[in-house]
Amino acid sequence: MDVYFSRNALTTLEAHKIISTQQNSDGIIIGHKRGQSFFVERVVSTTKGFFPSLEKYYSLNTIYRDNIVGFYSFFTEEKKTKKILAPFAHGKLYLDILISKSNTLKIKPYSIEYDKKFFLSPLKLTRLRQKNNSYG
Repeated sequence: MDVYFSRNALTTLEAHKIISTQQNSDGIIIGHKRGQSFFVERVVSTTKGFFPSLEKYYSLNTIYRDNIVGFYSFFTEEKKTKKILAPFAHGKLYLDILISKSNTLKIKPYSIEYDKKFFLSPLKLTRLRQKNNSYG
């Protein structure tokens, strides 16, 4: 599986890197999946923990016309990832985002999978080079 990013999504993550705090470090990923590849078109900042309830998640997914393909976090915590290791998120994308000492984004992509229990399966990043920024 590969993960592709639009310029808009990467720019938004760069901006989010500047203003991110523990309280607003999570978000949802809008895009689509084609075959075995995820295409990240937009990222939308949310509250800590991605959404306050499953009902709110479904409401967001309706607003985005079933185009929520995953979740991201700048400050990954076990409690947060447990929330998305569930049936509603099976097959979706999860991005664990770190800010390196050189202030660049380090993005670790995973697919939310199931084999007797839910787990994060590592994915490959593709096309994450921009003129003045590097990712990955």
